Amino acid sequence: MSDNREQLLDLSVEAEGSEERFSQVRNWFRSTGWSMADPTVYDLYYDKHPADAFGPRTLAASADANGSYSFVSGRDYYFAGEGTGGPVCRRCTVQLPLELIVPLVSEWYDGGPEPRLACPDCSWTGLFGDWDLRSCMAVASFAVIIDTGTAGYSPELTMTLLEGLRTNLGGRWVYINKYI
Repeated sequence: MSDNREQLLDLSVEAEGSEERFSQVRNWFRSTGWSMADPTVYDLYYDKHPADAFGPRTLAASADANGSYSFVSGRDYYFAGEGTGGPVCRRCTVQLPLELIVPLVSEWYDGGPEPRLACPDCSWTGLFGDWDLRSCMAVASFAVIIDTGTAGYSPELTMTLLEGLRTNLGGRWVYINKYI
């Protein structure tokens, strides 16, 4: 059996600020109707982290009523699961090879700076998080994990939430789809 998690990562948060960011983001989710408090809700994969039930706005987007949002504070490594690949250039859509990326992400995870990458085809350069990471990996100190339940992958919900988070709370939000 397979499962998906939509991982929304804020790369602008340092480990020391992750609890404060958790409060800001969870309050925003609740006040805007995306989530609601429910002490019985948890995600099997993130059961040690606070979680909310889907709120009326999420349910209106035709998501499964059994889905949840988990709020994960603290530095961690996130990846796409099965089919993890390298980042994709936002200018020309060339994908960098995974074997080139793994050592860079490992160094980043061990406390190094976020890597800067250059596209071998079009020469575009950007920080790792500026590339398309949908099927890649990243290091972040705060994440929102969406368990869409039986509804499966929901690109519309994910993109709407990313836009709302960026507009209303700022930060460097990136998205990775985890296929378990």
